[in-house]
Amino acid sequence: MRNFSANDKIYTWSAAPMPLANVLVEEYLEITHAILITRQRHLLSKGNQLFRETGLYASPSFFNVFTFPLLQGDTRTILSEPNAIAISEKLAGKYFGPDWASQSILEQSLTVDHRKEFTIKAVFRDVPG
Repeated sequence: MRNFSANDKIYTWSAAPMPLANVLVEEYLEITHAILITRQRHLLSKGNQLFRETGLYASPSFFNVFTFPLLQGDTRTILSEPNAIAISEKLAGKYFGPDWASQSILEQSLTVDHRKEFTIKAVFRDVPG
């Protein structure tokens, strides 16, 4: 953990090396899942719709540990592919319109930072707060 000051505020940043998650699961029987998570902001686009969004990059077992009610998709396969993405119902409405729930938006794609395509594998209920 590291603290640093900027703009008269103190910020805390913590990190662990990426291999740590696998080592914890392999070396400690008590640990069944270890998840890597990073929060980042990116430009997300669909056609001519472009917005800056904040989201999480997470290990495939994220949805095995944390419960998010799914409106579309399957928790067993959500993050099983490298370019898979799960989005909130709010984002689904933003990019696919207010009637998004009446259609399946699974397997459609969103572009990240004008260069990388991600395939929608799930839509989860909005997180309160």
